[in-house]
Amino acid sequence: MTGGGSEGSGTENKSVSETDISGAKSQLQTELKAALKEKIKNSTDSKVIVLDDAINLEEPVYSFSNSAGEVVEKFQAKGQIKGTALVFNENDLKSIISKVTAESGNDKVSIDISSISISYGKADVDFKAESMTIKASGKSIISSEIDLENFKEGILGKTN
Repeated sequence: MTGGGSEGSGTENKSVSETDISGAKSQLQTELKAALKEKIKNSTDSKVIVLDDAINLEEPVYSFSNSAGEVVEKFQAKGQIKGTALVFNENDLKSIISKVTAESGNDKVSIDISSISISYGKADVDFKAESMTIKASGKSIISSEIDLENFKEGILGKTN
């Protein structure tokens, strides 16, 4: 007879169950995904934007020190995960915004790139095509060239 014990000996409920293994997988998967996302974000410089929606994580690979049904006090679970991310340089995006704004104002509008602040929303990512569509909103300071002579002629003879 193996694995037996008397009542109160503390040996009951000491075997690894399928529930223990699935619980460990679930917890490990959550921790692995968070750690990989953090590693991707920390491995880039400060102007590179890494959106959570633009990270593609593969299914984790697990290994366990014991299998279901084995009688042990504790068991160990290990996991490994791989992932890819589509990232972009925020300064490149700001330059594009500045250029498009200037073109829409017939080059009489200028925008200070350092004044642009962008808030990013949901990203629709196609990892195979290596492209993404991002919903974003932003604020900036825009200045326009004023034709001073034309302005002066326009206000001549007008009241306050």
